[in-house]
Amino acid sequence: MAAMRTSVGRLYMLFDACLPKNEKVKKRLNICKITESNEYNELKNYTPFAKQFEKIFSIDKLSEYDAEKLGEMVTVIPKIIPLVEHINNAITYGNALELTEKDIPDFTSVKSVDDLMAKLKIDSSTPNVTNITADNFMAIFSNKTVKYPTEALKTISASDIENPVDAVKRNLNNTTYCIKAADVKAIQDTYATRISEIKSKLDSIKNEKWKLRRRKWLYIGIAIIILTAINSFELLSMSNLRGLNSLSTVLLMLYFFIG
Repeated sequence: MAAMRTSVGRLYMLFDACLPKNEKVKKRLNICKITESNEYNELKNYTPFAKQFEKIFSIDKLSEYDAEKLGEMVTVIPKIIPLVEHINNAITYGNALELTEKDIPDFTSVKSVDDLMAKLKIDSSTPNVTNITADNFMAIFSNKTVKYPTEALKTISASDIENPVDAVKRNLNNTTYCIKAADVKAIQDTYATRISEIKSKLDSIKNEKWKLRRRKWLYIGIAIIILTAINSFELLSMSNLRGLNSLSTVLLMLYFFIG
């Protein structure tokens, strides 16, 4: 934090030197240190943190804290933008999806901010599939945010195998999600294997049906040849032959359609 730049700030510094144990003076001095700092004004205009700023660091909110907490905030404010940037990077490439509501930081606490910063890991080689925007980074802490691929791909079809990311976006159209791309790939491979197995079974069934149909035609052909031979050589009387022909025709039709 920079030195006091306004006459009010310098005045409270003088009062603090004269009244080092005065809580009210110390509180006003710390508020001046905060509001006159470059870090505070940068944070004030930092879009991703706009919602949190109004709730935690607005002038009205600062007046609600005691001198000790304000003194800590003098130290913690410069750490906030780097933390938010780190969270957003970890959402895109890192382990932010491991965060839960228990990890929500106290932005007024140096320890809380430092602990979360230390917990976050960035790895550009392991990207995540997410629709969390920079100004909605707090969504990563919500238990409602989908962080596992099972639900994301619950209705995947064969046409989605080559585009699992599109399947995620379609299935989670009205939800917030952050899922490891590698997990999506694993599910993709699983579905591809299953679909391949199903196709193989269907092809096998089709082949069996064609084999059965060919056998039917073979047997029908043999039966026709036998009946033709009987007719040609007049092996049966005319009445018996007609009966045999009629019965054979019925049996052949039943065999063809029923098997």
